[in-house]
Amino acid sequence: MTRSPTYVPIITANALSLFANQKAHAFSPSFRILRRPAFTTAPLRSNHHRPLSSASPSSRLFAVGGQTETQEKVETTTDHSNDDNRIQNMQDKGIQQLLESESLATLEDKDGSSTDVSDKANEKVWELVGLGTWITGLSTFLLVNNFVGPWPADVLEAVPVQYFGLTHALAGMLFGGGIILTTLIEWLAIASKDGSVLSFYFGKVPILDKCVVLPALTASIISGVGLTVDHYDTLGQAPAHVTGAISALLAFAVWWAATDLTTQSAAKEAVDEWVKDATQDTPKILELRKASNVVSCIFVAAIYAIMVLKPGFEG
Repeated sequence: MTRSPTYVPIITANALSLFANQKAHAFSPSFRILRRPAFTTAPLRSNHHRPLSSASPSSRLFAVGGQTETQEKVETTTDHSNDDNRIQNMQDKGIQQLLESESLATLEDKDGSSTDVSDKANEKVWELVGLGTWITGLSTFLLVNNFVGPWPADVLEAVPVQYFGLTHALAGMLFGGGIILTTLIEWLAIASKDGSVLSFYFGKVPILDKCVVLPALTASIISGVGLTVDHYDTLGQAPAHVTGAISALLAFAVWWAATDLTTQSAAKEAVDEWVKDATQDTPKILELRKASNVVSCIFVAAIYAIMVLKPGFEG
């Protein structure tokens, strides 16, 4: 049997299409070329109803790979975000700790400053109390011996007069010489404007005054009363030059305590500030001490003049 010539092209086209599909499937297993054969009248099934599980391996791999890549990106972003949060938290903690340390340091500085101020205030109070007690004791001693009689009589009468004389001479020399000498040294130290010299002098002069001048002045007054009791029985019966000299000693003690001893701490602080900035003018407290020292030296000269010249005494 012979076939009609009109079917030959259709058979040939179908064969070529099938061959092309097989070749494409051989070279790409994940992708099939579903091509509608030419000149065919049979419809092809659509792929949009194909289940997901029937997808090609490469498609599933692409889908999984895409999900994996997306998941990695999300995880990477999350990790970066966590790192940023940790860094931010560390920075916040560091700043907080720094602020806390600065606040603590500030509080410590304030506490230290307030403690220093409190200590200085207490020291000043005790210094004034000590000076007040000293002046009150000397004044009471002189008043009782002047208006009541020898006191303490047993002690004043028991001590040999030669000891009172020696004590009076040495004590007068120490307190008078100490006042004049410290005045001259203080003037020279201020004129030099040398920081080490100023710091040394104003750091040591309180010790010199309290350990030498103050005891010498006290001993000079007590020994003078002892000599007066030996020569004139009581201070009230003594000549004017004796009472005048002892009264001048007491006046000097009040002046010296009020203008010299009480300004030494302030002068030391002013000198410390002046040493830090030598371009400043001489502190005012030092100028006031110069005037006080001049008056103190005048007191010393007057006391010695009264004791030696004995004004109004004819005996």
